[in-house]
Amino acid sequence: MTTEMLTSTINITEDYINENHTFYITNDNYLPSSYISFINFVDFNVVPAISVLGILTNVLTFAILIRPPLNNFSPSVYLAAYCIASALVCSLVTGLGFIFQINDWLDIELRSDSSCKIWSFVKSFLNSSPNWFLTGAAMDRMVAIWCPKRAQSVCSVFMARVFVSLTMVFLTIVTIHEMWSNTIINIHTKVTCQADYHLNMYEYVGLMIRQAVLIFLPSVLLFFLGNFLLLRLCLKHHGRQILNTSTPDLDLTYVVTVHVIITSVLNCPERILQITAFVNNNNLTRFMFQIFYYIGFIAYICLFLVMIVQSRDFREAVVSILRTNTLCCCTKRNSTIELRLMNEYNQVPSASTSVWRLFNKMWFMFAVLAFTSRVLQNTFIPLKW
Repeated sequence: MTTEMLTSTINITEDYINENHTFYITNDNYLPSSYISFINFVDFNVVPAISVLGILTNVLTFAILIRPPLNNFSPSVYLAAYCIASALVCSLVTGLGFIFQINDWLDIELRSDSSCKIWSFVKSFLNSSPNWFLTGAAMDRMVAIWCPKRAQSVCSVFMARVFVSLTMVFLTIVTIHEMWSNTIINIHTKVTCQADYHLNMYEYVGLMIRQAVLIFLPSVLLFFLGNFLLLRLCLKHHGRQILNTSTPDLDLTYVVTVHVIITSVLNCPERILQITAFVNNNNLTRFMFQIFYYIGFIAYICLFLVMIVQSRDFREAVVSILRTNTLCCCTKRNSTIELRLMNEYNQVPSASTSVWRLFNKMWFMFAVLAFTSRVLQNTFIPLKW
């Protein structure tokens, strides 16, 4: 492979990763306008809906995972970190990009060279962290169900927090390279923020290794770990019981297994198309990549649904939160009505109200006096017929 070919392939790959949704139409590979219209429809309608659902579901899931009894088990630490990363991806990467797009504002990474470097680092860190946190949860469950004797020392909340912290440090070291490699450049008459490709061969290899570590390695690990977890859970139903597991712990094992498999299925086509782009690059490949890139976002809202189906404690916590909020709203409404009635009863009367009350009192007193005088007259002065 020559240097020119390698440069072009890296351009393609980085263009995918940096989410530049522009199709460069050529005479050889013409893409119909209906395909581009479909991409625009998804950009302006489907992606915002998925982003809002992702933020709400992940925040709610995080709030329940940090409460007892689920916070006493190690998978909750990994899943809570996954929820935070997913919510940040849905809000900062997709949600903020959508807001800038509909208002025709200049993208953050294109405002200055420093914003390009910082925002590229933030996006790479956020986009790669959810899969790595999910990989940690899958490895934790692998040890728990395949090596139950070591689970007490390895699969603890403390070890889970240590792994999450080390993962964040590792991702920071790997992605911080974009702080000095990315810059604002002009490609195909389009200003974009990506790496400057006037580099030597060693820096090309470094870029490829970085992308492999951030994107492909966790996907491969999730694929194999998910299959091994599924195999062990299938053996459980054939007589090989899983030792030293309580009901919430086993429920979280099912949650991790199902979500790992769902994430692998949703992300696998996108990874395959990224590899295919090195060999066969055309506009149809770009279109297909864009479609599967959007499909991969569905994984961010699937954890909440999996937790609802698989975890009884999670369902009870959701019902408790909904019931508490409903009762609070009803109680607040009743308190508001009672307070309003008390204020109406105890409020300071206005001038017109005071005059009317005084008139009523005077009329009542006049009637009492008239009746009293009539009674006295009939008693002491007999009437003459």
